[in-house]
Amino acid sequence: MFSSSQRFVLIGIGAFGKEIARTLTQHHAEVLVIDHLSDNVNQLKIEGFEYVVHAPVLDMTLLRKFVKQDDIVILSRGDAFEDKLLQAEMLKDLGVKKIYARAAKDIQYKIMSRMELTRVLFPEKLEAKRFALELLNKGVVSMDEIAPNFFITEFRIPSKFIGKTIHELQIRSTHRVNIIALKEIVEDHQERSKQVCNTYSWGFENTPLQENHRLLTVGEESYIKQFKEYIIHEDV
Repeated sequence: MFSSSQRFVLIGIGAFGKEIARTLTQHHAEVLVIDHLSDNVNQLKIEGFEYVVHAPVLDMTLLRKFVKQDDIVILSRGDAFEDKLLQAEMLKDLGVKKIYARAAKDIQYKIMSRMELTRVLFPEKLEAKRFALELLNKGVVSMDEIAPNFFITEFRIPSKFIGKTIHELQIRSTHRVNIIALKEIVEDHQERSKQVCNTYSWGFENTPLQENHRLLTVGEESYIKQFKEYIIHEDV
């Protein structure tokens, strides 16, 4: 978790940056947004963002005015690559320690990865890989690689699992896959056209599994694939 005094600064705002800003704000983080387009700035003000700065030109004088050394800065625009490189160098000159930057192309990722930034983000590539893995894996709701050959995977419940508990199935000892949470998809009582998700990270081992449950697992790729094949076979 972040410190109550920690501030996040987003420079350049598009769909990606807006989602970051909204999520941080929903979790009560202090967020400052700086953008060169007045329309973006006005829209964020309408949404209730308290700290928004319109900066048609972002230079060292403006950065000194608004950015502190202990801020976490996110260069979130996908375009204007040269501007982003200059901004990253200016932030480093100001002594900012945590700088995240978004890449939109492979060459941008390679260049920025050499700049000693905290992290280079490549959301399009990450989401494309995640989507491709979902297409390739029947029975899988989502699949994320968190380390080389190590995945967090969300599985639907096969019919032969229904009514049984995780304790009874002995998934970890049999398949060498860890169950880290049980998700329950239920109807939203306020809006019946929507669904909400309840996630249980403890005390779920003796819960009888139902069709609206999902298993959140973590394990090596080879064991995840074996478990996936077992689930598919069980559901035939």
